[in-house]
Amino acid sequence: ALRDSQQRLSEVELALNEHALVVITDQTGRIIYVNDKFCAISKYSRDELVGQTFRLINSGFHSKEFFTQLWQTIGRGQVWQGEVKNRAKDGSAYWVETTIVPCLNAQGKPYQYIAIRTDITARRQNELELASARDAALAADRSKSQFLANMSHEIRTPMNGVIGMTGLLAETHLDSEQQDLVKIIHQSGDLLLTIINDILDFSKIEAGKLTFETLDFNLREVIEDTLEMLTESAQAKGLELLGLVASDVPLHLRGDAGRLRQILTNLLKIGRA
Repeated sequence: ALRDSQQRLSEVELALNEHALVVITDQTGRIIYVNDKFCAISKYSRDELVGQTFRLINSGFHSKEFFTQLWQTIGRGQVWQGEVKNRAKDGSAYWVETTIVPCLNAQGKPYQYIAIRTDITARRQNELELASARDAALAADRSKSQFLANMSHEIRTPMNGVIGMTGLLAETHLDSEQQDLVKIIHQSGDLLLTIINDILDFSKIEAGKLTFETLDFNLREVIEDTLEMLTESAQAKGLELLGLVASDVPLHLRGDAGRLRQILTNLLKIGRA
């Protein structure tokens, strides 16, 4: 039975040495055993490691509190698990997934610690690259949204001027043909301004900053204004736009008339597609 137990222990040790980085320390954390795989990743020889503490391979990445919590855990005789960034002899960094198991004496106090590690450097590098790519994508989205918002504001200002001036021009002495041309310019300007507002809204939605006004408005007037704005283009396609409001629908509402006008305009665009 003793021989069988020793054989099983030898097999376990062989498996650990083949697939894991194994280090054994005394109760003070001084290294008393390392396997070949740990020597290979740390680039220190066994003679250079035995008798040393893990300060030799400390990368400086983790805080003092990190190691305090580690030692408090294993000092209580509990298993500690975590990911640790170490530094090899040549200065290169590597990451290991670590399990530290305390060996307890008859009084239940740790007298040795067995640390079993797995090299996860490649995985951590992939995670870092993915995080970097994600941050770059988010930054690109923010830049795009900011660009759309800035351009929309820049274009909307002169468009409001064009629409305002055509309104004033329509009040001057013009013949019927000139009035029709001014009306088309005004309606086209309104349509373009609607598109600009849609772009601005899109950038606000992406940024999570879309807001709604709450004002009194007349539903019939909003519908009529929207239809009037689209009448010219509808007639050009041989279509007639009519707006009917059911008798049981309230006309005096409170909300965002501009948003409602945008919705109606988009619906009418779909209907003409």
